[in-house]
Amino acid sequence: MTADDRIHLIVLFGGQSAEHDVSCTTAAHVLRAANPARYRITPVGIDRDGQWQLATAAQHALAA
Repeated sequence: MTADDRIHLIVLFGGQSAEHDVSCTTAAHVLRAANPARYRITPVGIDRDGQWQLATAAQHALAA
């Protein structure tokens, strides 16, 4: 499978609910488990203020 043939997987996580931390933990597990040879992954985080963060900023939010 070439890079262009990979499935584009968008992982949405976070949000303003009380389940914010659970969502972030689940997203981190999904990102670790997804095979990058098969999936082109774009994490999209939603912070507690409702602001959306794409890719690099979202990955930093998961690491925190």
